Amino acid sequence: MKNSDSCVLRKRGWLSRTSSEFQDAVLERCDLLKLGRGTPVYLAGDDTGGVFGIVDGLVELHLPAPGGSATLAHIGRPGAWFGDLAALRGHPRRFSLVTRTNARLLRLSRSELQRLCDDVPGRWRYVADLVADNLSIAIDVVEALRRRDVVERTALNLLAVADDTGDLSVTQTDLAELACLSRGTINGALAALEERGLVKRHYREVEIRSLDGLARLVGKA
Repeated sequence: MKNSDSCVLRKRGWLSRTSSEFQDAVLERCDLLKLGRGTPVYLAGDDTGGVFGIVDGLVELHLPAPGGSATLAHIGRPGAWFGDLAALRGHPRRFSLVTRTNARLLRLSRSELQRLCDDVPGRWRYVADLVADNLSIAIDVVEALRRRDVVERTALNLLAVADDTGDLSVTQTDLAELACLSRGTINGALAALEERGLVKRHYREVEIRSLDGLARLVGKA
């Protein structure tokens, strides 16, 4: 593994908030995966496995839906880790994780995760923190879907998938799927946000002009 690969995860997301000793223990047990766009990392119903950290690229989290079609629920960025629920409980995967772009991920097997925490039981608190991170994502998804005001629902979804600088890498079609709204409804909501100076619409993409403004709109400032 290149030092630059581990450096990203030491500086962003869950692993960055752990001790350097724990970071070393995790990273020395990981293997690097290089995946092309549209490659399943794992699928809903797969046997349990390990956890995956995103070094670069984007991944999509899809929830299974009635009728068999998957539903886009979240977009993960470098620094994010997924797979903790199945790794901890030993149950089949509850959702699918698919690369949105070419991506590199680190994989920590379930057995190695358990071994490094059993060796030093205090490390389990770091795993609990990862579970809390992904629980927060799930709560954000539910909160957005419960908003009846489509402009606020759209704003919440923009905040959920943007990075700290406001970069999105999503299309209007993606937003419609994330928000469970029609493309026409999303376009209307984006137009309302654009009138307030909070976003700018471009061909096949959306630019956030004010993260703080979006947060104030939905009561998260």
